Amino acid sequence: MPVALRTERARRHHVTFLDEVRTMADGGDLHGAQGKLVEARNDLAHEQSNPMIDFLRATLDKLLGLITSPGQHAGFRAYLRSLRTSHDRERVAATGDVKGVRLFETRHTSAFRGQAKRFEKQATMGHRPPAHHDSNFNEDDDDTHRLRDREEGRTRTRMERPVAVEARNNRPWKTWWGDDDKHRWSSARSTSACAWVLCILCVLLVIGAIVLGILLFAVYNHKMPYLAVADAQLGALQYAGQDGTVQNLQLSIAFLAINKDSRADASFSRVNLALKLQGVDMLLFRAPPFVVPPDSSMPLQYNDVVSTGRRLDKAGMRSMDKSLNAGVVPFDLHGKVRTRGNTGIFQNTQFWTRFSCRLRFFFPGNGTVIPADRRSCRSRWP
Repeated sequence: MPVALRTERARRHHVTFLDEVRTMADGGDLHGAQGKLVEARNDLAHEQSNPMIDFLRATLDKLLGLITSPGQHAGFRAYLRSLRTSHDRERVAATGDVKGVRLFETRHTSAFRGQAKRFEKQATMGHRPPAHHDSNFNEDDDDTHRLRDREEGRTRTRMERPVAVEARNNRPWKTWWGDDDKHRWSSARSTSACAWVLCILCVLLVIGAIVLGILLFAVYNHKMPYLAVADAQLGALQYAGQDGTVQNLQLSIAFLAINKDSRADASFSRVNLALKLQGVDMLLFRAPPFVVPPDSSMPLQYNDVVSTGRRLDKAGMRSMDKSLNAGVVPFDLHGKVRTRGNTGIFQNTQFWTRFSCRLRFFFPGNGTVIPADRRSCRSRWP
């Protein structure tokens, strides 16, 4: 009987033993499973030594070592299951000396891996290294010949393809406008130059718009009509410090509507101003629409305006006590005034000007406003 056939029959008989051992182990009969392993080991004793038989003996020795070791029964079952699965897939190691269990390595895998290692060491990559001849690798086997021919065909394809690609890439391309590479580079340079020119133009336009806006503001701002505080007088202030109530407030204030344009009238409308003390509205100032002639002014007088019963919060009470002790009581003037001028490019254009200033009065004292506050308190645009 040929050696290969005898070895395969021994392997199949060995698989039958493994099935019986697995059945006994799953049933809890470890003693019977151990006896079956000893029987399988003795059955291989008369077989001629070769890589497959040596592998089967090594696996049986490993199983016997696991089943006789205390605490290794789970490992024994797992190892037995993996052996049985590997035999089902016919992926058992069959090359080289058995120094360990290599379940997922075949003869062809080892031979081709060796060829790949030698291929990497070749100085030139254009030739396939000679096939590895091993005493356990039969070149006359039909399967081996088919695998080798297939590998040679793939190698030739891989070796020849880069040459064709390189030849195609090195071929000069000519078009009706000249060399393709030169045209591509010149087109890229022209595109880049156009992009830079557009960017520079956009930046110049933005800078020009900003400069033009600044110039227009500087030229026409001083001609815009505005409302300013001409004078203010605190007539009376009765404050109850216990509960923070302003029992009586009497104040007179004069505004001046100014038009510095010497060519056109200026109109004022929607005058809405509020005088606040420590954040609480005390007095409101309103006026109907009116017109100021060119290069002139018009006064708005509010005499002895009275406010009673306003109450401050705790923070306002503390600030009010400090102000009275310092002899200077601050009021805040806030609001908006809509104006319309006929200056230059702003013909018949309405603008909102805003008031946001502080008026400090000497109180207790003569009740006059601090001159610096009076001079700086005016509506502003924007």
